[in-house]
Amino acid sequence: MSESQLPSAVTRLWTEPGLRKRADVMFNLLADVDRTNVSNLVSQLATLNEFWLIMRLLDAVDYGAPATAATTSRPEVHAKIRNLARLGEAVLNVDTHDFESWCQDKQIPQHIRDDLALRTWPLKMQDEATGALHSLIPTFELLLEVFETRILKGDISMGLSTIHLMTEYLPLLGWEKELGHAGNPKQLAEYLSQPNSMWQTDACPLNRQQRKAFANVMTANQSQKNWRIYLRDSHSRVAASLSICASVPNPSSDVSGQRTCRTPCAIRKGNTDLAWAMVLTRRLKDSSLLTLRHDAPVGHFFSVPQEPEILASWETTWQGLVADRDEAPQAQNPLRKVTRTGALAGFPELLGVVAGLESAMQPSNLVTKIATEIKTLAV
Repeated sequence: MSESQLPSAVTRLWTEPGLRKRADVMFNLLADVDRTNVSNLVSQLATLNEFWLIMRLLDAVDYGAPATAATTSRPEVHAKIRNLARLGEAVLNVDTHDFESWCQDKQIPQHIRDDLALRTWPLKMQDEATGALHSLIPTFELLLEVFETRILKGDISMGLSTIHLMTEYLPLLGWEKELGHAGNPKQLAEYLSQPNSMWQTDACPLNRQQRKAFANVMTANQSQKNWRIYLRDSHSRVAASLSICASVPNPSSDVSGQRTCRTPCAIRKGNTDLAWAMVLTRRLKDSSLLTLRHDAPVGHFFSVPQEPEILASWETTWQGLVADRDEAPQAQNPLRKVTRTGALAGFPELLGVVAGLESAMQPSNLVTKIATEIKTLAV
């Protein structure tokens, strides 16, 4: 079979001759797996969340190496397993852009699609908030599961990337209780437009970029194009702006700082819990843990820190989170008495405090559900 005639179900990632040769070697090795043991191997790989290897294994078993693909049809059960493995890989990569399309895939069990729907970022304008614009708690639960899975697999780079992603949207998680949604543009525009909102005046300490992000909220619902541009370019900047709007729990002066606002404004309701959540969010963003990924002289992945470095940096970060400050005294810090749990001891508790939960945030079990479905089919 020529390359152009290969079944479309086969994922072809290799085009350069050198890479293609290495791909053929890998496929030939996988094709030599004892076919009576394929189900058992798939089940073991699912337990380890090795979704990419499951896809490659079934490609090799059903078609052989790409250069010498057989013509036998892929068994139906293998097609279902491979589809689930593709979803598992998308979830581990936090590819939420495609979650909406996965929700339409009838091959995916309904309970998994229902879980995905809670974590979609709507690509079309909406009046009522849905998915991650309604609540970020399910998304952060998933991110926590992905982070712990990546760390367990030894994938330090992606683990740190997940922490960075969480930090970008952490202010919106903290504002969710105050707003009644997680930053849905239409509802947020109404909130920012209320009388005595000061963000468009010279009294507001927000910089030009932060005010522009707020201005983009007001126009996001004017067209589908504006909606997509807003989510792509401004949503995380709006989160950063709101982290400043919440100010600090115990302001010691009426003078606004670069990272805090003292201006009387309708946006800030004097919510002390929210102020503490934003203090912790700002401290995390400035922490040594977040700078680990940017220490490399070239790019973000040039010099990957190892687990001991991450743990040491996290301990330094934790001390910064609970540090005593005049405007945020240690005695009132909501993290001061928590029992620390998780791969980064205390990180689930930090997320729980920011989200306004009564206890630590728990990781989702979406990745586990996908792995379980694969193992069920592999029997």
